[in-house]
This record gives sequence, C-alpha cells and structure tokens, in this order.
Amino acid sequence: MNCKGKCMKRYLILRNDNSIFGLLIIYSLIIPFSRFFINNTTENLFLSFLADVFIIILFLILMSNSSNNKIHLIDILLAIFVFFNILSGLNIILLNMDYPQLYFYGLHMTVLPMILYFGARFTNFESSRILYIIWQIGLIHIGIGIISYSPIIRYLPSIIRPILYQLNNLCTYRIEENWGLLVRMRSCLDSLTFGNIAGITFLLSFYFILTKKKKYYYFILILSLLAVALSYQRSSWIAILVGLFILVLFIQSHNKGKKVFLLIGIILIIIVIINNILPENYKNYLNSRFTDLISGGRSAISGRVNQWYYGMEVIANNPFGVGIGELGHKAARFAKGGVYDGNYFKIFAEIGLIGFLFFLLIILDIIKRFILILNSKQHVYNNGEKILMFVILIFYMIQAIGTNVWDLYYSNIIFWLILGLYHNDYNTT
Repeated sequence: MNCKGKCMKRYLILRNDNSIFGLLIIYSLIIPFSRFFINNTTENLFLSFLADVFIIILFLILMSNSSNNKIHLIDILLAIFVFFNILSGLNIILLNMDYPQLYFYGLHMTVLPMILYFGARFTNFESSRILYIIWQIGLIHIGIGIISYSPIIRYLPSIIRPILYQLNNLCTYRIEENWGLLVRMRSCLDSLTFGNIAGITFLLSFYFILTKKKKYYYFILILSLLAVALSYQRSSWIAILVGLFILVLFIQSHNKGKKVFLLIGIILIIIVIINNILPENYKNYLNSRFTDLISGGRSAISGRVNQWYYGMEVIANNPFGVGIGELGHKAARFAKGGVYDGNYFKIFAEIGLIGFLFFLLIILDIIKRFILILNSKQHVYNNGEKILMFVILIFYMIQAIGTNVWDLYYSNIIFWLILGLYHNDYNTT
C-alpha cells in the first residue's frame, strides 16, 4: 500500500473513532446533565428522543462498515428475544390504557439499545478500538466523579471549590434522608451506573496492564478502583473479584506474577487513601456496606428477597409476562409494584416464560463461546480480547443478580455493544 493509501486508511480510522467516541460520550452525558437545565429531572421527552437518535446513528455507523458474517445461533436467539420484548407490552396498548407510557419507556430503555448488538456483531471496526473508546469514556466519568466528590473537594484549590461543590450538589446521589449525607460517588449518572462504568474501566485497565507496557495504566487502575469502592456498589465489588480471577487465570502475560503482586499493592494503596480522605461517618457507612453484604436485617440479600418473591408471584399469575416496563423503577411512580433489584426476575416477569428461556439460551451461548475460545488455536492477543469481553459480560451477569443493570442508561448499550463484538467474526483472526 502506497503512502497515500496508508494516509487515507489512517484518516478513515480516526474519523470513525471520533464519530463513535463523540456519539457515546454525548449519549452518556446528555440526559444526566439535563438536570442542570430542566428542573433537576432526566425525564425530558425531547432529550430522550434525541438520545434514541444517537443510538440509531451509532448503529448505522457500525453497519456502514460491515462484513458478510454468516448468521450465528445467537443472532436468531437475540432476534426472537427482541420480538418477545416488543410483543409482551402490546397488551398494555390494546387492553390496558392506564399507563401505556411504561411500554414506550421499556422500548426506549431496554429494547432499542439491543440493536447495537447487531451493529457490533457485523461491523468491520476493530474491537480493540471500540474497547479503548469505552475505556476513555469511563475515565471521563471517573474524573467527574472524583472531582465532584465532597471529601475530595476539600483537598483541591480553594478557587475552584465553589464550582465543584455545586457540581457535587447536582451530581451526587443522596443516601437515606435521615443521614442527610452526600455519600456515593456517581459522576453525573446514578451511583449504580457509575459503579458499573468504573468497574468496566478497572477491568479494561488491568487487561491493558497485562498486555501493554505503558505504565500510566497503573495510575488509571488506582483511580478506577477508588471510584468503584466509593460508589458503594456491592454488586460491582463482587463482579470485579470474579473478573480479576478470570483475567489472571486465562490471560497470557509476561511477568504476570509481578503484575498481580502490584495489583495487591494498589488495593492496599486504595485502602490507605480511603482511610485518610473519608470522614468518619463515610467510613462507617462504607464498613456497613461490607458487613451488610452477608448479614443483618438490611443486608444485600434480605433487602431483595421480598422483591424476588413479588416477582415470582407475578410470574405464577402471568406466565406469559405482564409487559416490558411494567416492573421497573419507572413503574413505581405509578404506585405499581416492581422488581427493582433483580434483572433476571424482572425479565422473566415482564416477558414471560418463553421469552425468558430464549434469554437463558443467550447466556448459555456466551459461556459456550468462551469454552470454544479457550480451546481454539488463535493468536494469543485475539484470544485475550475475547476473554476480556467475556469477563465484562460476566461482570454484567453478576450485577444483574441483585440490580437491574441491563436497564441502566448508558450501561445497557455498552453491554450490547460488547456482546456483539464478542461474537464478531471479523475480530476473530
């Protein structure tokens, strides 16, 4: 290839990277930051419509550079799963007009992001570049979360503190009214989404440390792990441990033992940082999150059991589902019961037994592909990327046990993007 051809190829790659980065970063910020301007709410219909347009544009960009991949079983399974999601809510429109907006909200938050699976599944864009873009956006949100976190602001220059405290008031989730504290780090997104993004950024950073020689990834690793810890999201803590175990076990890396030892050192550094920067009441709450994980009346498990029982009752009474959007956080605003902390129960109850079985087949196909990857003779680097993507998918699956992570704004589109890349034939060479 001559110089002109190489320059044109480099220009096209850069243009595509910038387009994907721009769409993803604007999408991640546009609705959350609307609370600066629109009565502190994220439910502006125009911005929701605009966010959907960004998803469609991103899908078209990915498909504009697609290859003739053959159809896989998971493509058929996911298409059927999407169909059941759409079909499940039609009874709300046809038979029950009390709250039809819940159906459209379900389409907006749950179904539309799924088209990105097909865009990423058939695109010719290199998965490494898209993963790096996801890492960059995660780093931006971690930066916003850290500089707007109240205990950290007091250590920053006094001239910028008023601005950052205002950002803190607008962006930080308030925990328990009787505490009156701004406790959880959250960027401009809710703390659960922030914990998810920070966790993915941490896993990407650790993978880069294992496979690349650039030392600044260690600094990013410290920031991302600090962000995960201060998001107070226990599902992210557990999912990271599982993800680290898989990466360390299966990723081939030079001096892996030394890098794992450094990771342990970084964890100790984080403990020291948290112990020194957090006020006593923050540390007490953080400690309670650890201890309540497995015990106590307000533990992570016992606090969700009632929701899961409710979900099972809904399933028993409505085996074909009650309709997409009927059991999420939005439904609570209409005095409807819901399953707010258990995505598997929520999916089962909303789309019914048959649709849920197809979803389980998708999960099983993800695991089956991982086993095939481990047994393949492909280049170690390509195997490594696929293992990384499997780890991120597992990260979501673990979080989904006690949260509704697949319904979270921005987090959901990242899941479907990575699932598509994970099954992409072009990135398997």
